[in-house]
Formats: sequence, C-alpha cells, structure tokens
Amino acid sequence: TSLSAPLVANLAAKILKEAQEQADRIKADAKVLADRTREEGYAAVDKTIEGAKNPLAKAAAKAAAPAAKKEVDKKVQKILDEANKKADDVLTKGKTESDKKLQ
Repeated sequence: TSLSAPLVANLAAKILKEAQEQADRIKADAKVLADRTREEGYAAVDKTIEGAKNPLAKAAAKAAAPAAKKEVDKKVQKILDEANKKADDVLTKGKTESDKKLQ
C-alpha cells in the first residue's frame, strides 16, 4: 500500500520540522553552556588577580589575564562550533529522510 501524496508531503514536512526543532535545541543548549563557561572562566581569571597577595603576583596575574581569557574564549567557540556542526548534521539527516519520503 502506498501513501497518498498529501500524506507523504505531511510526513516529510514533519520530519524536517522535528529536525529543525532538534537543531534549535542543540544550539540553545550550547549557548547556555558557552555562556556559563565564559562566565565561570572569566570569574576564575578575575579571582586569580584578586587573590594575589603581593603587588608582584597581582601584576603578573593581571598581565596573564588577557591570554587566559583568550583561552576561555577559544573553549567557548569550540563549544559553539561543535554544536553548530551537530545541528547541521541533524538538519542534513532530516532533509535526507524527508527527501526519501518524497521519492
């Protein structure tokens, strides 16, 4: 038994919609994780500066802070890049499944 064209089109559209929703969730979750990672990383750098007891240690911590924050930013970007790739993979798979239904 073959399905009617409108039913198949609905099924294909549903597959695409679910893939888009899953991709959106992946990206939203990654943004939350990235924001938290940045916030915690920057706070740790700032705490290191504040915790330095003598002026020399404080100066060294301040000098190292930009590089440390840059590393935090790299980690954040990696989180976002990986999420974008996962989301793209989900969308590609959804499109492939949807296209199969329409054939």
